Amino acid sequence: MAAIIVSGRAIREVILEELKPELECLSIGRAMKLSVLQLFPQVPDEVYTSSLRRVAEKLGFQVEVINHETKDDLVNSIMMGNEDEGVDGIMIQTPEKADYLYFTSLIVPEKDVDGASPMNLGRLIRKDKGLRPATADAVIRIIKETGFDVKGKNACIVGRSFRSGLPIAIMLMNEDATCTICHSHTKDISIYTREADILVAAVGKPGLITGRMVKEGAFVVDVGINEVDGKIVGDVLFEEVAERSSFITPVPGGVGSVTDIMIFRNLIKGVRMRYEK
Repeated sequence: MAAIIVSGRAIREVILEELKPELECLSIGRAMKLSVLQLFPQVPDEVYTSSLRRVAEKLGFQVEVINHETKDDLVNSIMMGNEDEGVDGIMIQTPEKADYLYFTSLIVPEKDVDGASPMNLGRLIRKDKGLRPATADAVIRIIKETGFDVKGKNACIVGRSFRSGLPIAIMLMNEDATCTICHSHTKDISIYTREADILVAAVGKPGLITGRMVKEGAFVVDVGINEVDGKIVGDVLFEEVAERSSFITPVPGGVGSVTDIMIFRNLIKGVRMRYEK
């Protein structure tokens, strides 16, 4: 079996067209702006911001990237962005998990384009109105775009971060999948991955998922972004896994491409929520 390679870039273009009518109905008299606030950014962060700029240009949005030397400076920028009516969305890029959780907790919910604040994560769990975690939203859209039926399927998510793994699991459960989450203390993840109809790799460890770990015909979603020898690769050994799966997302050009546009969809949704208050 040779997998169908699911193009995130093609799906991104579809969503771009869906957003255009919304933008026509939502005129605020200026270009909408995303503020990307960095603290010790890594190579994948730079790749991501470059992609965000390209998508923003298609929408007529602005993207400002501000690098900070200290945590206090970043906190000040968040507070200023919360109050600034000219800033419509705020996104944090920092390598430390604890820092990311703290900084995103300071963002007002309507400007939290990554859907990572406690308020938005709580709304996700409750299925209330809010901004959904962009990466998880991208994963669900990718699967649905292929027509793959999630309901009743066994899903295995490798990785339990608040940025990707946990929200992905919650959103898959909301689509009636049965989810297993594997993490660094799971003794043998292959026990669980080989039973998965849907396998999501979201760890940030290149080559973690091999062909022998994948169920024949599984839908494999690679969320990982890693730099290896100057190239960006995922968590999945693509060639091996593609031989066994029915669908697979590439890196680059897969989940990240759809996450880009989900960031801006959240920005638009957040603007509407602010103006509806």
